[in-house]
Amino acid sequence: MGQADAATRSLDEGLLPLGLAHNVKLKRDVATGEALKWADVDYDPNDFAVKVRREMEAAFGRRNV
Repeated sequence: MGQADAATRSLDEGLLPLGLAHNVKLKRDVATGEALKWADVDYDPNDFAVKVRREMEAAFGRRNV
């Protein structure tokens, strides 16, 4: 089950947006209740939604990792 977080926390901690958390492969085990981060999943950087989100993050001052 997903949970919405404040944008500042999401950007500061590199959290994966809930809307992009489907059809991704986990790189490691993630405990129930643990926040899911970009670094925890394999995602397609060429996916349109991913590109738009990463551009938005960069525009708001978060370095894309």
